[in-house]
Amino acid sequence: MPYNFGMHEPHRIELEGGTTLVITWDDGRVDRLSSASLRSACPCATCRNAAPPTALSIVPDSTINDMSMVGAYAINLVFSPDGHATGIFPFPLLRMLGEDSSHKHPSGRNEEQGSG
Repeated sequence: MPYNFGMHEPHRIELEGGTTLVITWDDGRVDRLSSASLRSACPCATCRNAAPPTALSIVPDSTINDMSMVGAYAINLVFSPDGHATGIFPFPLLRMLGEDSSHKHPSGRNEEQGSG
């Protein structure tokens, strides 16, 4: 049994057309993260220490060429067209990025839409 220390874990991670990462979480929530937003949020040392800070990480036409699991806690993404592949995206970071971008309930409705 993996140790999750209260973190949500992905139930499924899928790549749609190289432009969208779709994560279905263990609580039923579904996040859709664009490749451009993931590229700009890359947590690697190169991207975080770029001068200016976002000079290397903003690639608006980026796509995801490949993804792989890193242990039981993260994924690694390979981006195109720049070939960037050093970012490890821990599950808590992906969950936070999903909260920041979608604000959706597990039902898929936006919080602003309400229940009716």
